[in-house]
Amino acid sequence: MSTLSYQEKVTLNELQMMPTPPPTDTHVPISHYTAVTEILNQLEKMGYEYTNLDIGVSHEQQRSYWMMDLINKSLARDWGTSIGGWNSHDKVLRYSMVAGPNLYVCANRWMTGEIKVATKHTSKIMDRLPRMVTRALFKLSQHDRVNTERIAFYKDHEMPTENWVFHPEGDNQKVYDSSPQIHDMVVRSLDLGIINSSSVQNVLKEWREPRYEAFEPRTAWSLCNAYTEVFKKYSNPLQLSERGIKLTAMLDNEVGYEAPILAEMPEDEEIIVN
Repeated sequence: MSTLSYQEKVTLNELQMMPTPPPTDTHVPISHYTAVTEILNQLEKMGYEYTNLDIGVSHEQQRSYWMMDLINKSLARDWGTSIGGWNSHDKVLRYSMVAGPNLYVCANRWMTGEIKVATKHTSKIMDRLPRMVTRALFKLSQHDRVNTERIAFYKDHEMPTENWVFHPEGDNQKVYDSSPQIHDMVVRSLDLGIINSSSVQNVLKEWREPRYEAFEPRTAWSLCNAYTEVFKKYSNPLQLSERGIKLTAMLDNEVGYEAPILAEMPEDEEIIVN
């Protein structure tokens, strides 16, 4: 679930018509159009396709924002993957990109994502952009391999089936014999701040009566999706990210999955990678 927030929606053609201020000794702005198309060109070279390109501007067109969903046979079999970013002419924002399954890019200078790459607007920015995209996609492929392996662990890890009977007073209401293991995990998730007390019943309902057939098997993957379905009610992107990280840590511990150390590409001096 990715989100792009801005003041004015524009097309790529409209972006191309927007002026770029002249460079100074310390600040070399690039056009908003170039900021986006450089990414699109590198995606094409690396065998990626994209869909749902969304572009916006703010602050009298001094800042631009974009987001798109990636299409690649090796990505996003069980989750969506997006790439987004921003550019500015007013010296407020560094040129930045984010990538991952859950992004938030906002005109209020708030950006979240699994992978972040940024650089200043200096005289060498156009030399660095291709490298930035390459590195971001490299890191994305690394994360994708880990997530693929992680989800396989989740799907293979069986969870207990809970028995139920209809409520004696009718109305076809089910009464479940709560599994100690499920009960313990839900209470633990409450203690860890993954959910709040008002979400306990919602998580249990999504687990016991999943709305999607794919999550009917009693596995850790289905339990994970019971939580993420409930997460949809939260609108704060930072809160969503923190809850997701904690949920992954809890489920990794439950299934015995230990994520490998990711390979790193050599650093470029003026590029920041998180």
